[in-house]
Amino acid sequence: MPKQLPIFPLPAQVMPEGKLPLRIIEPKYIRMVRDCVKEQSSFGIVMAAPDATESYATLLPIGTAAKIIDFDQLEGGILGITALGYQRFRIIEVAQQNDGLRVATVEELPLWPDRPLPSHEQYIAQRLCDIYQQYPDLGDLYHCLKLNNLTWLCQRWLEILPIPVEQKQMLMATTTCERTHQLLTHLLNQAA
Repeated sequence: MPKQLPIFPLPAQVMPEGKLPLRIIEPKYIRMVRDCVKEQSSFGIVMAAPDATESYATLLPIGTAAKIIDFDQLEGGILGITALGYQRFRIIEVAQQNDGLRVATVEELPLWPDRPLPSHEQYIAQRLCDIYQQYPDLGDLYHCLKLNNLTWLCQRWLEILPIPVEQKQMLMATTTCERTHQLLTHLLNQAA
């Protein structure tokens, strides 16, 4: 059943169960946050095409619905929020409101089913923990790491892997974590 979500375009992506800190500056997004908090509703996070120049004008079709789980007043009066991704979706169509906020009609995509991490692939979890230690702002987002859940690990890796957005979109559109797992295994073995 299609539903409507206000859209927050970014050069980054969040996946279900992922957390993303955001700085909210533009009035249209301040309004979006205010409405989401007031109505206890969600918004969509989508990546923008790499050739987009004006406010990430070209939205890519696969995104994640997110809820605001924390907010704070940052330096300079800027609003900071933490978003928690919970549901993948595909954009069907986009409309723009008077203040420039885009609202998309979306169809939900099924969540990737959980899979256990094979015991011989513990390095996938260990390397992610190493990154979280190296970048504590990222690691501090997660109080509970699901290090034995391959799906959760693949989603966290997909959020941070420096791969082309088109490749991320292709992986996000799949029905399981398997293709991300294959890529991750290849990249981590190459780096070893």
